[in-house]
Amino acid sequence: MAVFGTLAILASLLLTAGSSVGAQDIESLRQRAVELANKLSELEEEASVADEEYLTTLDSLEKLHGEISTTKAAVSEAQGKVAAAEDEASAFLITSYMEAGSTQAVAALGTSDLNDSLNQKMLLDTLRGDREQLADDLTASRADLADRQADLVTKQDQLTEVEADQKAAKARVQAAVDEQQSLYSAANAELKDALAAEQRRREAEAAAAAKAAAAKAAAAKAAAAKAAAPEQPTTSGSNTSTTQPAGGGSPTSSAAPAPSAEPAPRAASAPTAAPAPKAPSAPARPPAPVSPPASGAGGAIAAAQSQLGNPYKWAGSSPGSGFDCSGLTSWAWAQAGKYLPHSSRAQYSATQRVSVANLQPGDLVFFGSPIHHVGLYVGGGSMIHSPRTGDVVKYSSIHYMRNIVGGGRVG
Repeated sequence: MAVFGTLAILASLLLTAGSSVGAQDIESLRQRAVELANKLSELEEEASVADEEYLTTLDSLEKLHGEISTTKAAVSEAQGKVAAAEDEASAFLITSYMEAGSTQAVAALGTSDLNDSLNQKMLLDTLRGDREQLADDLTASRADLADRQADLVTKQDQLTEVEADQKAAKARVQAAVDEQQSLYSAANAELKDALAAEQRRREAEAAAAAKAAAAKAAAAKAAAAKAAAPEQPTTSGSNTSTTQPAGGGSPTSSAAPAPSAEPAPRAASAPTAAPAPKAPSAPARPPAPVSPPASGAGGAIAAAQSQLGNPYKWAGSSPGSGFDCSGLTSWAWAQAGKYLPHSSRAQYSATQRVSVANLQPGDLVFFGSPIHHVGLYVGGGSMIHSPRTGDVVKYSSIHYMRNIVGGGRVG
């Protein structure tokens, strides 16, 4: 990543402009704020993606350590089975052949090299003379031990690879964070104010765009539902009783009052056949049922509210160290008795899909492709989240970012 080259250029631009910013027109200042906002957004996303990669390696390392521990226990067990089989074979050989002077087979048992094919063949050939099952058991035990040892080597190689990935992800996120902090430090006060205004403008623009898209989607859904609904049957004239007034006037309906404007008289013609009724359209498949919000939603929200103002910390997951985005949501729901993994992607997989229109307080809101940000919905189109380096846990619109993916309901 060309961090230092980009940093040097932007820092130089900001510092050289600092002494004369008062003489610049508003448009020039705004343009510099836009450029800085673009770069910071790019770095923010880069850091968030790298943070997710780092968290993913943490999860992988935890699983691998568990698997290695299990595999080591399996290797130890397999070694015990081999030792027991060799002891049994040794006892049989000593009993059966020692008196006859067959010492070569017995000596084969003392080898420390389990891959000594000559000794193994001699031993097994000798055993098969009378004890086929004993020979088979010894062969199977040694094969199982070899498989367990190979599995252990594979997992240890995987561990080394994941540790390297973790180191690289940590370096990427730290480089992006360092560059963000340097850019903020290099900007003068007036430019910082313009940058804050630009960021607010982008949030408002994203919220307006999302609102318009939601309205358009709702209108399309309503139109589709109307088109799919079966037509209401028209009332047939034969179903209306009529009375004939004295004097030969026109018949009037007893079922409904006459309209205020008289209809034009009908031409005398043969009655037409009623149109054939349309076959009802197949009902649309109902959406998958969504479970109600978990009972701990209020507790999770209260926990997140208690951390308002706590600084962002990448990979952070506790009040003492600070929080990244998924660390906050994981910790908040843990206070309500629900486990969530410390990764926005893993949290997306662990929750039930909910559309943005159906969000309820306590739901999670996910952003990015691949997913790299999450917030805790509190209602009214707002969420609590830990946004980025240099920021704090705070309320924001769920349209804080343009690339909202959807919601997740904790079960």
